[in-house]
Amino acid sequence: MATPKVKVKAQVLIAYNDKILVYRVKDEKTGQYIYRLIGGRVEFGELSEKAAIREFFEETHLQVHRPKFLGTFESIYIMHGKQKHELVQVYVCEFIDKSQYNKTRIKLFEPGEILNDAEWVDANFLSQKTTPFYPEMLKETLADNLLDKKKI
Repeated sequence: MATPKVKVKAQVLIAYNDKILVYRVKDEKTGQYIYRLIGGRVEFGELSEKAAIREFFEETHLQVHRPKFLGTFESIYIMHGKQKHELVQVYVCEFIDKSQYNKTRIKLFEPGEILNDAEWVDANFLSQKTTPFYPEMLKETLADNLLDKKKI
């Protein structure tokens, strides 16, 4: 059995009208949904900023720009019956096509996986203890900033 490894991921945070864009994934073992930002794995030799933008495009077919590093958030959780350990670098970005902000849902594409569309959620949703969002440290930061009306 292979030794589990820490994964380095990069995600894009898009905020608009006191909401952020997230998608949910169903844990097939528990039936519970978790929420997260759009992004994915950083490839060897790739800067995390570039990985965030690339992964966002691969999963949405939409372009973002003006990345601003928000921070690195560590996450340890169980998904599909397996323990996960991730270091997630988060970048605040903007849509190039501003009309995307007016959509209630954004279609996601991931070969071999069934993903729910991305949707806008507000601070009240994020601040609920029953809302599983990973990385958890980011959830707390976002909920606090959105509730206090601070700019992200």
